[in-house]
Amino acid sequence: MISGKAKNIIDMAIRFSVMGRVFKPNSSRLISRKLEKTLGRFRKEDFEELHSSFCTWFMKTIETTSGCRPSYGQAAKVLDVALKVIVYYCHLPQASIAAKLITRLHSPIDTPIMLYLKRKYHIGKGLFSLSHVYKKAYNEFQSLVSKEAKEAGCSAVEYDDILWRELNR
Repeated sequence: MISGKAKNIIDMAIRFSVMGRVFKPNSSRLISRKLEKTLGRFRKEDFEELHSSFCTWFMKTIETTSGCRPSYGQAAKVLDVALKVIVYYCHLPQASIAAKLITRLHSPIDTPIMLYLKRKYHIGKGLFSLSHVYKKAYNEFQSLVSKEAKEAGCSAVEYDDILWRELNR
């Protein structure tokens, strides 16, 4: 069972995320419930399988404000931001579990990071925003962030903080 503290953190991660304005108003409640269920299973199942399952659910269930289905990149960003806040910043569900999960967390790819990776590695032709990023491109971007994080001697989620600050100054 997920704690009240974790539920509040999930709500903050979703509602205060820039992605919140992209989806229909009732989406936050649906996303919160799904995240609560997903987080409760992270100790029992494979992280990548749960990540993919959440993103697939998200693309089938949530609508953007324009009435379209979100891309894999948009779905993943919502999950990746929530996990970053919950696991990396708040060390939940327990510090010992969070320490193990941090190495598995994905970087919450945003448009500036995506454009940086496109320029540096000459990939992602035709991708200009997360709304165009589907699973194959998402995985390619994550692989490159992981590579750079390893070279920097940190996890992908830690590297995301470094890169985000560098790109947004």
